[in-house]
Amino acid sequence: MELLIDGVLYKLWTPKDEAALENMVKEHAKDIFGEDSIYFDIKPTLRSQAGIGSKPDGYVIALGDTPRWYIVEVELSSHPLYEHIATQMIKFSGAIGNPRTQKAIVDATYREIREDVFKQTLVQKEIGAREIHEFLSGLISSPPILVIVIEEKTKELEEVCARLPLKTEVVEFKTFEREGVGLAVHAHLFEPMWKLMVKEPVVVARQEEGLPRREEDHLDGVDSQVKEIYQAIKSSLLEFKPSLRFNPRKYYISIVDKKNFAYIYIRRRKLMITIMLPENIVRSAVRQHKVVSETEGTQRFYGGECATVFIEDKSNLDEVINVLKIPLT
Repeated sequence: MELLIDGVLYKLWTPKDEAALENMVKEHAKDIFGEDSIYFDIKPTLRSQAGIGSKPDGYVIALGDTPRWYIVEVELSSHPLYEHIATQMIKFSGAIGNPRTQKAIVDATYREIREDVFKQTLVQKEIGAREIHEFLSGLISSPPILVIVIEEKTKELEEVCARLPLKTEVVEFKTFEREGVGLAVHAHLFEPMWKLMVKEPVVVARQEEGLPRREEDHLDGVDSQVKEIYQAIKSSLLEFKPSLRFNPRKYYISIVDKKNFAYIYIRRRKLMITIMLPENIVRSAVRQHKVVSETEGTQRFYGGECATVFIEDKSNLDEVINVLKIPLT
């Protein structure tokens, strides 16, 4: 497999061992799990009440509106996946219900948060006046999501995951090195977990109570600045083209002309807009806000080339509004 970026050829690179892939996962943890996530490179043994123990590669706590925690396992497709993963996951499943194991994870993550002012600030910003240890205790008592990061999905992996006792997500994390240069210049191709979790209810099509179907439901409980950002974008676009529709769905608000050309995801402290334009056009127009690339799988999900803009403050909204006008001209 090869990757062409701005006319430059990148060739698929295969990690020599799990440690090489694990280091890349740790380096790009926020890209994989989201900006409001924390990766914990700690390895307390998950031990069942019968004393059977196993150590995962890491843990992740994803904050935001719906906090989650993940057990991370990094694998290579060249390894015997059934023997390794199935055995490990059965041990994990038997251990996470053990109160002593839960306490060990809570204590280890709490200690790392307390020792890092940036992590402590991030968590406190998200949970408000709640005590961090109390928050972690409540979160870790809930079922985790197992995340298997692998350089290539295989049929064997699909069969293994179908039999696992834990809810499981797979992140295929591919690395490409620049031809003639090597790994010193490289690119990664993967589907971010935060995107998978946003899309999951749509794919599964569950009928759940209390899901947002109206604009006011999406805006309920978010910071006033986020509401102002949304209203500013909406007002400017409607002024530019009054026939536009802002169509609230369960998990996003789509902006519709003849068809959907943007998808707005509203979170408590930020707003994300997936824009149906090639990434290079979005990046050239949006300089002051974060622009996130989308994988081929995500673009297939949306039905075409796209990129996502993260907006956390009201400054430089004009550049976002202007790029949203491009599909309308």
